Formats: sequence, C-alpha cells, structure tokens
Amino acid sequence: MTKYLVFTIFLLSFTCEVEHPIPAGLETNVSGKVLNYDNTPVANAKILIAEYKSDLGNLTLVRYVDSTVTNLNGEYKMKFKTSGGTRYYLAIDNYNGDYTYYYNYGYDINDPNDLVEIGNIGNNFVYNFFVTKLYPCDVTINTSGIKHFPIYVYQDAFLKETEITSNTSIVKRIYIDGIQSEEQLIFSRNGGLESAVINFPVIYSNGLFKQNITIHETDFL
Repeated sequence: MTKYLVFTIFLLSFTCEVEHPIPAGLETNVSGKVLNYDNTPVANAKILIAEYKSDLGNLTLVRYVDSTVTNLNGEYKMKFKTSGGTRYYLAIDNYNGDYTYYYNYGYDINDPNDLVEIGNIGNNFVYNFFVTKLYPCDVTINTSGIKHFPIYVYQDAFLKETEITSNTSIVKRIYIDGIQSEEQLIFSRNGGLESAVINFPVIYSNGLFKQNITIHETDFL
C-alpha cells in the first residue's frame, strides 16, 4: 500500500510540473520604448518576440514570432497571434550592426532567463527597455620594443579581440558610453599568462572619440 501511495504522490507532482500551452489564436499587442539611461530615446533598436516551449521545466526556443526596430522616438509596436506555444518573451538585440547600445552586462539573447516574459496574453502588454547608448572611439595602438607576439587586445565590456602580430600601429574601434572620464584596454599573450592594462582618457574631435596609446614590453606582467 505504501508503495502505491508513493507512486501516486510522484505522479501527481510530475503532473503539476507540466505546463499547458497557451491556446492558439489569441491576439496580443506588444508595445513600449527603448530609452537611454538619461531617458532619451534610442532609435533603430531591434526588438524580437520569441516563442518557447517547456519540457519538464527546460525552455526550448521554437521560433522568433516577429521583430521590429524602434522609431526616432524610441518606440516599438508589434501584434502577434499565439500558435499554441507555452511561453512568449520579449528580447532586445544587444548587437545591432555595431555596438550602438548595450542592455545588460552579460546579457544573452539566447537565454530565456535574460528575456522579458510577455504577460497579459490576448490583450495589451507594455514594456520599456532601458539601455546604455554607446559611441564609437578609435584608438590608435602603437607598440614599442615588444619581443613576443601575438598579442590580443580587447575591451572589457565587449570581448571581441584584435590580434597584433608585429611592432606596428593599428587602429581598434571600441565603444564607450561617453560618461566615463577614462577608458581601458586589456592586452594578453602567452595563453593569458601575461597581461597588461592601459587606462586612457578619450578625446572628442570632429564628431568622433579617439585616442593614441603605446604598449611597451615592460607593461606586461
């Protein structure tokens, strides 16, 4: 008798974990704004609606239902019909041609835990994204007396490396928020065993942020 009771309790708990799909054909209006930290609008930010299904608590992407970009006022608006999926989410594309803004540090558009679940299915759902607008900054990197290559250069916020293979000058475009008085580049070599960090102020000139820095052999630790 105890064995059957345990099995029944297990079956009931398993049944409770199963999510029932949202009925198909429900029309939902989704709208909102994308705003900079200072409440100014961000245009051309890409917003997507993602449909996920749940399998024993694990969420799997089914498809992107629709997408749009914000207008000059930072506004977006979409309408979609459910197809019987379990959950629907709003996502913002953190990379839109170039790094013109970022949403959250470590944000992953492929991770539903980082997305915004759309509630009020069948009615109206409003959500505003707050981002940090970024500006391009061209940094001319000079090398002096470097003995060992290659060197990999990256900006802390965006781990897109640039490779330096000889004592020469290169221009690396980074993206900054225009708020910080100082920026940073990280240099790495020998499988990450040696690294150097250079902090530098940025200069605004002719519509672009820029700077000129030099990395020396003695900078590496």
